[in-house]
Amino acid sequence: VAKEQFLGIGQNSRPWFSPKGGIWLSAAYPIFSSTFSSEIFSLSFAIKLCEMFNMESIKVDLKWPNDIFFDSKKLIGFLPRVITRGKKIIYVRIGLGMNFLNKTPSEGIALSEILNTKNICQYYWTAKILKAIHESVECNDRKEYIIYKANTHLTKKHLPRGYNSNDWAIKDIDSNGKLRIYNETQEKIITRF
Repeated sequence: VAKEQFLGIGQNSRPWFSPKGGIWLSAAYPIFSSTFSSEIFSLSFAIKLCEMFNMESIKVDLKWPNDIFFDSKKLIGFLPRVITRGKKIIYVRIGLGMNFLNKTPSEGIALSEILNTKNICQYYWTAKILKAIHESVECNDRKEYIIYKANTHLTKKHLPRGYNSNDWAIKDIDSNGKLRIYNETQEKIITRF
């Protein structure tokens, strides 16, 4: 866990904005199951984050594939990686940034803003995130459940970069964890990362 990051890198090598006051963490979790599915791990973690907030009466959405939004503003971004040795999955690694007590750019929101208080405990929320990582690994073999839950949390307001909402709309997440988008004449499947 870091108090601040200066050279954080997000998806597609974009800079990861991570000032003081946020929760910035990297975690590794060993995988012992031969049925672990790397294709849906990002979604299993995303739904566990959504459930974590729902238990606190905070309504959030999944912006496919790896952002958690509150009211159309980014609250959490995360980058999952699966580390293998040959064909065997050894562990998963997650880099996560959560706007917490920090100032955010206009497209972001901090948890302190959502709760309208600065009296929140970083250790409590960090522990909840680590628990969500554990739960996401534990439920990873339940593919149908993960896809179903991901679709219930999916926001259809935010298309992936490079797609315009005047031309495309989000349909759903397919059975392999890919995003389906469509327009008047065609359907397209987007692969994560």
